[in-house]
Amino acid sequence: VAPQTWDIMRSWHAAATSGAAATRDPRLAALGLDGMARDVDALAAATARAADAPTVLLHNDALAGNVMLPAGYRPGSRSPACEPPTVTLIDFEYSCYGPRGFDLANHLIEHAGFECDWRALPSRAFRRDFCAAYLGDEAANEAAVTKLRLETEAFYPVSHLWWGLWAAMQARTSNRSNGWSGICSVLRMMETTTREYGRTSRARDIPLRRVDAPDVGERGLGG
Repeated sequence: VAPQTWDIMRSWHAAATSGAAATRDPRLAALGLDGMARDVDALAAATARAADAPTVLLHNDALAGNVMLPAGYRPGSRSPACEPPTVTLIDFEYSCYGPRGFDLANHLIEHAGFECDWRALPSRAFRRDFCAAYLGDEAANEAAVTKLRLETEAFYPVSHLWWGLWAAMQARTSNRSNGWSGICSVLRMMETTTREYGRTSRARDIPLRRVDAPDVGERGLGG
């Protein structure tokens, strides 16, 4: 199955930049959307070089609110002898086939919440344990855990651009009275330049930045 992630991003970009209405709101125009078609292509090439990610069925919106646990369950409340709780994923509206690392990266970045509080992003130790839990029995091979962590981290800028283009598309096409341009200003549209990202062939920690707060220093993903 061919990955659909990149074509979806291109379609959102096309919808966000079609017609004169694309520049009606100055906040939307200031995002520099025209050049982001090249960003999609650059990230597709960079992640292909940095990570050999298999194509799988992606949820694409696995934030905490879409992960259901049994009523009354509290993290850390079960003893080691107990079976793990049943986890149910909901809201597959944006599901598609794509690179595995994208879904894992998107889930981890969602820790920042709608407020984009980058201080809430998981530490490297957390990310390592998360990848080990994903691999299950394969986690006995530490090299496999590291490989998956690096694969996941390679897709951080893709997640930012995915939701940034989604927000820009909504701003261009939605009739909602509250306006989606405000969402564009707080979503992860312009985190780090894909040119800088593409200069390295290894996945690494990518600094994060809000487009509407240029005076805020870049925050790393933790050590």
